[in-house]
Amino acid sequence: QFSGFLPDFTYLKNIKKLHLENNNFSGCFRTAHDKFCNLPYTLSFFVDGYNFSNNPKLSWKGDFSEYCKIKNAVGAPCDDGNTATTDDKIDVNCLCKGQLKIDTSSCRYQDSLQLVTLYNATNGANWKNKWDLSKPINTWYGVATNPSGCVTVIGYNQYLNNGNISGSMPNLNLPNLTLIILRGNNLSGTIPNFDKLPNLSTLDLSVNKLNGALPNFDKTPNLTYLSLEANKLSGTIPNFNLPNLVRLYLSGNQLSGTIPNFDKLTNSLSQIYLLYNQLSGCFPDALKTKCDKDINFSGNPKLPWQGDFQRF
Repeated sequence: QFSGFLPDFTYLKNIKKLHLENNNFSGCFRTAHDKFCNLPYTLSFFVDGYNFSNNPKLSWKGDFSEYCKIKNAVGAPCDDGNTATTDDKIDVNCLCKGQLKIDTSSCRYQDSLQLVTLYNATNGANWKNKWDLSKPINTWYGVATNPSGCVTVIGYNQYLNNGNISGSMPNLNLPNLTLIILRGNNLSGTIPNFDKLPNLSTLDLSVNKLNGALPNFDKTPNLTYLSLEANKLSGTIPNFNLPNLVRLYLSGNQLSGTIPNFDKLTNSLSQIYLLYNQLSGCFPDALKTKCDKDINFSGNPKLPWQGDFQRF
């Protein structure tokens, strides 16, 4: 069970037999061993020759004849003894090292690719709190994972990066994600429908520079909190089919048209804030059942009483 680097055997000038097979030597064959290339490989102790076989951590796992062909062991196959690695080879320091195996089917791997997409699309290189993409995703600022390594949270600090996040928001594919908070940044462009976030419960992209139409988020049935305030959103407000929604904040945009019935929002709904938009028409009769809720439409001059829902 001898281990460690193979000695140079500098002083064995007349050696005829050298048997070191079936041990635990590591490292590589070196120039000092060239003199043994003149000997044959042998299995017999009674015949002149060498045998280094069955030393897995040695270059070529102890097959010295391979070394004698090129007299260079760097890059030679070996076995570092770690089942979590693959493609084990001798490096320039004469050590046997492998690459960590990556399960490309795992959510940790798939989710990491999605986070890199987000990082690149939103000017990650200039974030105040940059992600070190060479480290595990659960060490990235503002990211949380579950025990299986699946991403569940992006931006649990509600002022993640303090305005340094710019660019457009990609349509992320993160099946286990429950929360996105990127409030108070410089995101621009349109908001995706997030049709690949089935477990999303909190979405806060307020105080950015997002524009375009408001998605209906029909593929995120678990949304309980939706805040898109203080952006540049335009067009009409969808009649959201979000049965679990509790809080809806769309104030400070450029939304127009009539107020939807919100008849698909259940009694769990507690707040609707649509202040300071360009809404028009009448208050829907369906909202009479929600008069006990915290509803505020003020700052919309074209609504009855300029949006004073309490008078309604």
